[in-house]
Formats: sequence, C-alpha cells, structure tokens
Amino acid sequence: MKKFLWFYKSYIVILILVFFSWALGIWFLCYNFQKQKQTILSNHLDHKLAMYNSVLYSIKELTSLYAQGIGASQNIKNILKTYKRNEEVLRKNLYQFLFPFIQNFVSLEIDLHFHNQEGRSLLRFYNPSVYGEDLTLYREDVAYVITHKKPVFGVSTGRFLSGFRHTFPLLDQKGDCLGSVDFIISLKHFERLVYQLNSGACLRLIFKKRETVDKLEEPYKSQFLHSFFGEDLVEYQGSFRSDSLCGSTLHGLQQDLKFKKAISSDKLHIVDLKQQGKVYEVVTFPIKDFKEKTVGYLLIIQRAEAVEGLYRDFYRNVYIYTLLLLVILFISFHTNRKVRESFWERKKFNTVIQFMESAVYTVKEFKINFVNQKLLKLLGYSEEDWQVFKLLLYLNSSHLPVTLEPKKKTL
Repeated sequence: MKKFLWFYKSYIVILILVFFSWALGIWFLCYNFQKQKQTILSNHLDHKLAMYNSVLYSIKELTSLYAQGIGASQNIKNILKTYKRNEEVLRKNLYQFLFPFIQNFVSLEIDLHFHNQEGRSLLRFYNPSVYGEDLTLYREDVAYVITHKKPVFGVSTGRFLSGFRHTFPLLDQKGDCLGSVDFIISLKHFERLVYQLNSGACLRLIFKKRETVDKLEEPYKSQFLHSFFGEDLVEYQGSFRSDSLCGSTLHGLQQDLKFKKAISSDKLHIVDLKQQGKVYEVVTFPIKDFKEKTVGYLLIIQRAEAVEGLYRDFYRNVYIYTLLLLVILFISFHTNRKVRESFWERKKFNTVIQFMESAVYTVKEFKINFVNQKLLKLLGYSEEDWQVFKLLLYLNSSHLPVTLEPKKKTL
C-alpha cells in the first residue's frame, strides 16, 4: 500500500489540489448566489410590506372619516340620549336616520354595528333582528373602548362576522360614553384589495382557530375550513385562491422548515420554494388584533422569475467551473504522466551508462556534467572527488577545454 501511495503520490497531490480548488470555487459561487437571492427577496419583501401597510392604512382612514361624521352628528347623539331607556325605540329611530347613509356602505362592503354604553349589541345593520347580547364576553375590543373611551383597530371575530374592525366610542359634550360603533371591513373585501395590488398571485388567509371558528355561531363557521398547516389553524374560503398556481406549492410548504417557522412567528417573513423547475416566493404577513397580538396570517404566493433567472445563472456557473477544473485535472494528469515517463527513461539511461564497460561522459552547455564509473577508474578519481571537480568545472567561466589527468597510483 505504501509503495502504491508513493508511486502515485503526485497524482494524489494533483487530485487533492483540484478538489480543494473546486470546493473553494463552489463555496464562493454559493455565497454569491445566496447574497444576490437575499437582496432580491428583501426588495420584494419591502415592496409587499409597503403594499400591505397601504391597504391597512386605507381601511383605517376610510372608516375614521365615517366615524368622525357619525361622532360629530348631533342628531345621533340626541337619539342615543333621548331613547337610552327604551332600546326598541332607540334602535328604530337610529336605523331610520342612518339608513340612507348606510346605502353608501354597500359598494364599499362596510358593515356597521352599534353598541350601548354597557357593551351590549344595539343595532347590526347587516343583521338588525339580532341584538341584546353582551359583547364584552367575547369582544375584547368593545370592552376596551367602553372602558377607556379610545378607538381601536384590528381583526376581531364576533358571532356572525370576522374581519377588520375599527371601533369608536360615542361621547357627548361632557365626554361621557353614550355607546360605541364598529366599522367592519370583511375579510373578502380585504382580500380583494390585496389582490388588486398583486394581480395573478395566490392569496391565503389563515387564522388561529380559537380566534375565529370558536367564536362564530354554527352556520357562520362554514366560511372557514381546517388548514393542513396545523390542527390549531383554519383557512378562510376566499375568492382569490388560484389553486392552479399554488396547489403543489402549498404541499411543498408543509415540508419547508423556514415556512413552518414563519407560520408560528409574529414577524414578517419571505421564503422561496423550488417546484418542478419553477421558483415561488411566499410572503407571510402576521394579522393582528387591536392589542397587536397575532391572530392569523396573510399568505401571498407568487412566481419569482428574478430568482429563477438567478438559479439558472448559478447552475450554469457551477457546470462551467466544474468542467474547467476537469479539463485542468486531465491536463495535469497527462503532463504528470509524461514527466514521470521521462524521469524513468533518464533513470534507466543513467543506470545503463553507470555499469557499461566503456568510459562515458556527458556535456551540457560546454561543461562536463556526468562521468560513469569506468571513466572515473581511468582518471583515477573517486565519485566524491569528481563532485568537487565538477563544481570547479562549472565555475570556469572561460569554457576552455579541460584535460583530466589520472592520479598517480602508489604501489
């Protein structure tokens, strides 16, 4: 084994050097690829975040404008004060007064819900026949507004609806609470707004089961289905699912550790997923309630063509670099073989000359650089003497012929 390794040590050294060169080059290509991919995904994430914040801002500002109009209406305040002891009459007068105004909400898909000063349901314009239940038992936002007299915004689920609710207190001139009002943006309308800014994308709204289905009445639970992302999660059955785009992608996400981390986090995440030669980017936005507690997630799944191009460039560079090193390896092995053959030929030649019966010497650049044993005997020098003498010959710069005389033998 040692002789084998000794014989092929030059080949082993070349192989090791080429392998380490390949490993170093691949590491550099991977590092550069990951850096460029991260830059692209970060830019896409910033764009999506700006889009998401603009949608939430538009919802919040629109409902604030309507809330200011209702809060500033002296007629509404008079109705709430005058008929506060007779909620049936209060509900009828409030409905009649606001009905023309509410007609404008139909196109905006905004629902309105009034509560009395104790936090009980007073009037649902989307379901006027149901009222009177204590909302503070399952609506923390209503309890907060009634107690602190401050507006709140976030996702909240009641008995019949789940959506973005902007809840405002209704105060009189003295600052006493007359009740509160919800402006409700449905999840369907929110999803449509997001889709308009992400045309062609697949959208998924995923919520925690205890924050949605567990609060809804039985007939209204059908708008959510159990999600295969986890037993504690449910999925809103929206209109912009695009199963043809993300059917296989969603199944791939089940095995993606980065996505599993994102779906259980309170932070914004973006991951890329490679499926059948195509690359998809999956952006996960946490959806929060008025207390900034995460109650669900918005998933935007879209084709990442820029990242696909980056993958193609990366694979092409790896193939080219690997092929180049294979060519270098082949040339190195071939050159090493030729050198070894030349070395062994010279060694055979020197061996033959050393033991032949004729006196032989060789000249290189007008200098004697080798003599065999027969010539040494004729000259009367030993091999050690010849090494010193050869050095003197090499130092002779005039390159004049040199006559070698044998030593006198002593009898």
